[in-house]
Amino acid sequence: MPRAVFGLQGLQQQGSLADATLDASLSFVRAMAKHRRDMVAGLSVDPAVDASWLTELLPSGLPILSTGEVEAIDDPLVFHALSLLAGRSAQQLWPLWARAATVALAVSVHDDLTRQALESSSDDPESRLSQSRHRLIRRADAVIATSHAGALDAIGCGRAHPEKVFVAHETVNSPCATVTEGVPPRIAGFNTAGDFVVSPACASSSMHTENIVRAFTAITSQVPGGPQLLLVGKKGRSFDPKYLADLDTGTRRRVIVATGLAERELRWLYRSCLITVIGGVEGGSAAAAIEAAAYGSGVVAADHDALLELIPEPDARFYPMSVESITSVLRRCLTDREFCRARREETARGFAHYSEEGAAEALALAYRRAAAGRPRRRLPNSAASL
Repeated sequence: MPRAVFGLQGLQQQGSLADATLDASLSFVRAMAKHRRDMVAGLSVDPAVDASWLTELLPSGLPILSTGEVEAIDDPLVFHALSLLAGRSAQQLWPLWARAATVALAVSVHDDLTRQALESSSDDPESRLSQSRHRLIRRADAVIATSHAGALDAIGCGRAHPEKVFVAHETVNSPCATVTEGVPPRIAGFNTAGDFVVSPACASSSMHTENIVRAFTAITSQVPGGPQLLLVGKKGRSFDPKYLADLDTGTRRRVIVATGLAERELRWLYRSCLITVIGGVEGGSAAAAIEAAAYGSGVVAADHDALLELIPEPDARFYPMSVESITSVLRRCLTDREFCRARREETARGFAHYSEEGAAEALALAYRRAAAGRPRRRLPNSAASL
C-alpha cells in the first residue's frame, strides 16, 4: 500500500491562489490523518520557513519529516504536492520528484477577478504561481481537484489527462452545527441581538465585498433599526475596507468589520446569522462557503463554478460584479424568513457531500492509481521546468 508524503513547500507564497491551495491542502491532510492514517508518512516542509503555526491546524502526532527522513522511506511512495512549488523549494524536491509517484492539487480559477489577476502579467507573483501550478499538473501522475470545475480547469488549462484527475471536496476542521455554547465575549460586543448577515471578507475579494456593502446599504438605509452586516475574517487574513469611510454615520454603524476571528467565534456567527453571503471565491477555493454550511448557516453566493456543487439553486446565486444582482438576492434574504429557512436546509443537503470520509477515499484512490501507473521520470534540468 502506498504511503504519502504531503509536500507543504511554498508556504511563504502570498496571494489568493496560494491561500486557497493551502486551505484545501490542510483539509486533505486532516482527512487522511483521521481516516486513512496507514497511508500517511508525514509532511515535508520547506526548512527555510517557520511552520510552527501548522501544529495548531494539523492532527497531533503527524510527523514533519526532514529531507533525510523522507529519503529513508521505502517504496511505494506517493508525494502529494499540496502547495505551489517555485524556485528553491522545487529544487530541493528534485530527488523526491524523481523517485516518487506525484499527486498535484488543482483549484478552480473560473472567477472573473482571479482569472484577470492571473493573466495580467507574467511578472505578477500570482501569475507565476499559476504557471508553476499548471506545470506541476502536467507532470503529475494523478491530480486532485477540489471540485468538478477544478477538474475541468486541470484538464483544460493544465492539460492533465482526464483519467488522472480525481475530485475530492475540501472539508472543514470540525462541523459543529449542533454545538450549544454561549456568545463568545468578543462577539457580545458587536450588538448581535437582532438580525444580522455575515459575509466573509479578505483583501483578495475586496471588490466583491464592496458590492455586497453597497447592495446592503441601499436596502437598509431607509429602515430604522434594521439588520447589521458583519464582514468577518479569520486570523491571519488581512482586510482594509477603505470604502466604508464614504458611508454616512447611521449606515456605517450597521456594517461591522470583525477580522482576526477564532474558529469558535466564526462558528457562533455562522450558526446565529440570518444568512451568509459569499461574494468572492479566493483563488477558486469554496472554503468559506463550506465552512458556513458546516456550521449550520444558510448560504447565498456568487455565481461561481466552484460553488455549483454546494449551491445549485439559481435563486440563491448572484453575479458578484453587479450590485443590482446582489441587491435582488439580498433583498429577498432580508424580507422573506421562509426563504432563509429553506436556504439553511438546502445548504445542509448540499454540504452532505463534503465529508472527510469521502475526501479520504478519493485521495486514497488517487494515491493507489498514481503509485500503480507511475513511469520512472528523468530529473528536471532546472526549477523552471517544474
